[in-house]
Amino acid sequence: MYFYSGLGLRPLSGLYLEELNKGKIMFEWNGFNYWAAEHYDFKVVQGTEEHCLAIFRAEQMNRPTKKYGTNIVDKEHDEETDEWQMVFRWFKTEELHRKHTEFPPCYVRNDGKVL
Repeated sequence: MYFYSGLGLRPLSGLYLEELNKGKIMFEWNGFNYWAAEHYDFKVVQGTEEHCLAIFRAEQMNRPTKKYGTNIVDKEHDEETDEWQMVFRWFKTEELHRKHTEFPPCYVRNDGKVL
């Protein structure tokens, strides 16, 4: 995980992951923890909105949303400096993305019955 700014790439703090998962119910189903942070890669970028979105589009080219679930998970705007900070997230592998998207609905997980 990396933090990207005009100063270059630096490791992203683990504190961000704790905040991102705060309040989420962590559970396993069939031996797979669907919401575990270790399934994702993150990138934090800072700069103008256009700069951040250009980097996001480049990430989407490398890791298409339909294969890796690439998305902007958080963004903040500093009105004084007109700077943006955005957090991008994607699954580490296509297999992890597939497992996550095929996660069965609650009624199937709980009693095995389809309504």
